[in-house]
Amino acid sequence: MLEQNQHIQQLVKYLTTKLREAIIKQEHKATGKLLDSLRIEVVDDAINGYFEDYGQYVDRGRKPGSFPPIEALEAWAKQKNLTLEAGQTYTNVAYAIAKSIYKKGIPSKPYVKWSAGNSLKRVNWMTDTLDKSEQTIREALNKALGEEVGKVIINTTQNKVTFI
Repeated sequence: MLEQNQHIQQLVKYLTTKLREAIIKQEHKATGKLLDSLRIEVVDDAINGYFEDYGQYVDRGRKPGSFPPIEALEAWAKQKNLTLEAGQTYTNVAYAIAKSIYKKGIPSKPYVKWSAGNSLKRVNWMTDTLDKSEQTIREALNKALGEEVGKVIINTTQNKVTFI
């Protein structure tokens, strides 16, 4: 089975490291929850990546028209130690952020106050990380299977790397 193959185990470690590095580089580590939740496993003939559900929004953004969970935004605001004005609470701040996300989605326009954030990849950084690893994935699969892999399909919508 693939999960017992040393080349696949090395690939799992490599992909885990690359994705963790991308989370840190993109500064998506405020609470550490996304980083801690990342795990990659071999299941049957697929390499699956798992992470907190909100990771898909961190990677691909969120379209306007739906509210994100207030509790998560409140925890994020506390972790970031956002400055509160007189009479404000973290819950108020979370509602204001949620309202903005509902109206504009995320990411919205380039940052004004955090110009360093504009140099970061705002969407699809996870997909790009996996795409840049395709040759390494292909080589590991070739070694593990003892044959040429025809195509590697990286599907971050389903959190899978599939090969045929």
